[in-house]
Amino acid sequence: MAFTAKMYGYATLKAWNKEVDWDSDTITVGLSTSAYTPDQDAHDYANDITNEVSGGGYSRKTLASKTATYTGSTNKCTFDAADVTWSGATFTFRTLWIADTQTGTDSTSPLLGYQQNDADITGGGADLTIQWNSAGIFEYTIS
Repeated sequence: MAFTAKMYGYATLKAWNKEVDWDSDTITVGLSTSAYTPDQDAHDYANDITNEVSGGGYSRKTLASKTATYTGSTNKCTFDAADVTWSGATFTFRTLWIADTQTGTDSTSPLLGYQQNDADITGGGADLTIQWNSAGIFEYTIS
């Protein structure tokens, strides 16, 4: 299995427009089936997400222990958080997406990024954990 990870194109604009606060806002992880096709250039808010998983122990998960750091020697900003787990997962998904859902309304909840697998992932009734890369969830190089 291989994941392709990307930022939604509007994520940086939404942050500069003060619609995203990584440290203090509610940042949520959601999952969609293979029927959802991410559009990096057009999808800007969570209401653009289609085919969100339902049932089988699924619910959106709020990221905990979020951090944002800048490393001057590499000119990199890194955003990270604790891994997320669904207990007793029996659902199937292909795309994981992250949004700032502080407003509580999908039409005003900026999409930040997504990871799309090349095949479906199905929970086998046990815990299903998304373990973020040790380098962080998102990383920007400032140039």
